[in-house]
Amino acid sequence: MPGATPLSSAASGTQGIPNVVVSPPAAVFKDPLKMKTPPIYKGSRKADAAETWALEMKAYFQSYKTLTNRLLSDEAKITVMAGYLEGTAKVWWLRKEERL
Repeated sequence: MPGATPLSSAASGTQGIPNVVVSPPAAVFKDPLKMKTPPIYKGSRKADAAETWALEMKAYFQSYKTLTNRLLSDEAKITVMAGYLEGTAKVWWLRKEERL
């Protein structure tokens, strides 16, 4: 092709195979936010309610990582999780956050 530059040996991978990054099809992570949305936690004191919610959030972040091939920082995860709190749970979080 006119104007095409051949791959140099420095740009080649093992045994002359070019280093190529292959991304998954765009449809896989076209809109990862349309994944199953985790539940809202309102501060229920029912047995295991908070733990179940936390496990749902963990699964949500794992799905996000798998679909987008991106890691979220712990700080970003906390911010997202806070967005899924309502009622007494939200009040509790806001009070804790003020002390940090």
